[in-house]
Amino acid sequence: MSFVQIVKQWRRTTIGREGSVSRTALLKYYPKKSSVEESKPAPNYEMHENRDDPLRCPVKLYEFYLSKCPESVRNQRNIYYVYPERSCIPNSPVWFSTQSVQAANISKMLNRVLLVREVQEALTE
Repeated sequence: MSFVQIVKQWRRTTIGREGSVSRTALLKYYPKKSSVEESKPAPNYEMHENRDDPLRCPVKLYEFYLSKCPESVRNQRNIYYVYPERSCIPNSPVWFSTQSVQAANISKMLNRVLLVREVQEALTE
C-alpha cells in the first residue's frame, strides 16, 4: 500500500424524491496489479465519508494523517505507514518521520491487535 494508491474523489448523489443533488467525498484505493492480474478488471475499493460523525470519518482521518506526514513521503510509491517522530508535540505541523514501517513490523502489530481482541471476547463470554 502506498500514498499514490489512495485518491480522494467527489461523487454527485441525488437525495430524496425531489432530486436535490449533493456531493460526497470518498477515498478510492487502487491496488497494485501483478502481471498475472493484468487481464482482469481492477477491483473497486471505496470508503465514503461519514458526515454524521466527523471524528470517525475515514476521509477526514486520511486527510489529517496526510497533513501530518512530511511532504516528501506523500507522493512515494512504496510508503504508506511511517513511524511517529520522536520529538512530536500536538501542535507540530509534522508528526511522522520519512522512515517507513516494514511489513514484518506491521504484521506483528496486527497479530497483537487480534490477540487482544480474542482475549477480550473470551472475557466477555
